[in-house]
Amino acid sequence: MTADETTNELGTKTAYLSKNGNWTTIKRNAHGATEQTLIADANRAGVFLVDSGDTATKMSNFLPNTNAVSKSEYKKNPQFLGELTFLGYKAYLERLEDKGKVQTELTWIPFLRLPVKIVNFHDDGSKTVEEAVSLELKEPEENKVKFPDKVIVTADVSDQIKPAGKRGEKLP
Repeated sequence: MTADETTNELGTKTAYLSKNGNWTTIKRNAHGATEQTLIADANRAGVFLVDSGDTATKMSNFLPNTNAVSKSEYKKNPQFLGELTFLGYKAYLERLEDKGKVQTELTWIPFLRLPVKIVNFHDDGSKTVEEAVSLELKEPEENKVKFPDKVIVTADVSDQIKPAGKRGEKLP
């Protein structure tokens, strides 16, 4: 969304979340071409950024915490703004700031354990919105949340990303 409130469709994002903690997100541009695939695979112990289909960069040596967070835990978080309904489900709104300036607002449906809406605010007054428009609640096929055997990890930047603590906890 531009500063004058014009909306430009940039593409779609599909997320798959398995009950075993594995997940995949696929971003496609407005023409349907895949631009980014992230796969978190517990068997491979990490999160991978997959490029055109045959190579990947290991982004972290751990899977982000995907445990559902209770309302009382959210309320302890200084970024917690409140509760709302999103696509028919109870959701929590969280605001992330940097030096007193709002950078991002996240909408979480606790049992999904991933944000369903992400709003990034830019210095020029525009904002980028990633928002779920529907939810399909079923276990995804294993191939949707598993690191493909044919993909070769060509780079590892996982030492640059450290695991986060509990929600709202500051790490050194």
